[in-house]
Amino acid sequence: MNLQLGIDENGLGPLLGPLVITGMLLEGKIQEWFPGIADSKKFFISSVRESRKKLELFSLAIFHALHGYLPENPACFIKNVAPRAGCLTGTEFCWSCLASSFTYCQEEEIINLSVSLRQWEEKQKVKLKNLYCEIFCPACLNALFQQGHSKSFIDFCGFAEVIRYLATDTATIQAGKIGGTKNYLTWLRYSFPEARIKILKETHQLSTYQLIFPEKVYTLNFSVEVEKKSFAAASASLIGKFVRELFMESINKKLDSNFRISGYRDKKTRAFLIGLLPQLEEKNIPSRCLIRNA
Repeated sequence: MNLQLGIDENGLGPLLGPLVITGMLLEGKIQEWFPGIADSKKFFISSVRESRKKLELFSLAIFHALHGYLPENPACFIKNVAPRAGCLTGTEFCWSCLASSFTYCQEEEIINLSVSLRQWEEKQKVKLKNLYCEIFCPACLNALFQQGHSKSFIDFCGFAEVIRYLATDTATIQAGKIGGTKNYLTWLRYSFPEARIKILKETHQLSTYQLIFPEKVYTLNFSVEVEKKSFAAASASLIGKFVRELFMESINKKLDSNFRISGYRDKKTRAFLIGLLPQLEEKNIPSRCLIRNA
């Protein structure tokens, strides 16, 4: 069985919103990518409506191709791809304003694209097997920052959870480099103490390891621009971006902003936060659920 697992993150650097680490598991070796799948950074431009529609269309079509049905609404989608996700504080800050339905696409066009995906699978002799997201909300990130953990280490722990959830058999894993890190051995030993680990290569472009368990072996690659090299990682990146954008839509509604803020460290987001900070208590908005402290 030739299993390929692609992993990528969305939202490591922003001020607001979640960090989402996503894995896509597939069987087989792809010769030709499905048309339209690409790195989410090039695939998606938040200010362009057609780009937001395309992200929703492809994400829901991938979901339909995997599961054979469509989720009723964004909350159902998130809870299916991230079954362990939930509000840690009880405020439901990120969740409370999720839309009651999807915004841009009709069911017919989603199913049509899903059918095309399944036809592509048959032609390529590959099979989309599963996907999974690990989500760190700002409150969770802030709690981990207080414990002395770095963003890169938290990101890696999310990667490790995705591997444990999806890679139930011998697999080749393609993951994005984390913050330019070259040596992952210490982190791997921390997350997989039961595995014997071999270093195969460690450079700034590619770090490769073997994780040897009693009943399975992983070849694990951390590479620069993984979304250009791995179809599974590019697909994972799209799903992760969609999940993050669903939460950002909810957060924008909750904050009642006059313009859409991305949550990234841009001028619009910073200016909005400067005006909002004095009103957090009055609006009953917990700052730990909104703003990352690192």
